[in-house]
Amino acid sequence: DAIEVIKKVDMLVQSVRRPELDQHIRFGIPLNFGTAGLQNALFNHMAADKKFRVRLISDTSMRLAAMLKNGALDAAIINESTVTDVTDETLTVTHSFQEEPLVWVFNPETLADWADELPFVGFSEGSPWTQAAVKALHEAGVAHYYAYMSTSFESVCCAVGEGIGMTVLPLSEVPENYAFVASNDRLPPLPAVRTVIRARTESSSALEFCKLM
Repeated sequence: DAIEVIKKVDMLVQSVRRPELDQHIRFGIPLNFGTAGLQNALFNHMAADKKFRVRLISDTSMRLAAMLKNGALDAAIINESTVTDVTDETLTVTHSFQEEPLVWVFNPETLADWADELPFVGFSEGSPWTQAAVKALHEAGVAHYYAYMSTSFESVCCAVGEGIGMTVLPLSEVPENYAFVASNDRLPPLPAVRTVIRARTESSSALEFCKLM
């Protein structure tokens, strides 16, 4: 989970302060990732070693993947579907932290059922979770419309809590008191999702940085 990733990054940063390692790393993190613990760990080590620099860039996972591909990032934590086909010799997966089910999430008090079209609450362009859900709905022939879209994890969860519609989240991200199902007679099954760290193979600094985790 996110806490495990933060702990590993903290251990990584303690080990990375070596003179032979280029200490300027551009590191991407997804929007749903809890940045407070990660940033505190990085800032603490930056204070201890003035030469150590990590530039954190927060964006959607799909945009982070694109930034990795075009060289704008050295490494990134990325959420992706397990059916994602990433065939790119310039990138490598250094770590895979978790794999878990993607589930349909709703407020049972305000959205126990819907009529003709499913009101879908999703993340703006670049979310593998929303992309997987929309693909599943299309393939299953389930009529739906976008009731609310946002780049903010908190805003999406709030909209679902208010009964505006239904979303999809990894099982570990489902807020308390929200209902969820993997699938039923009206909702299609979803692929599993995972969190990985990808790095550019041409960047020896990025690979060394990730290897120390």
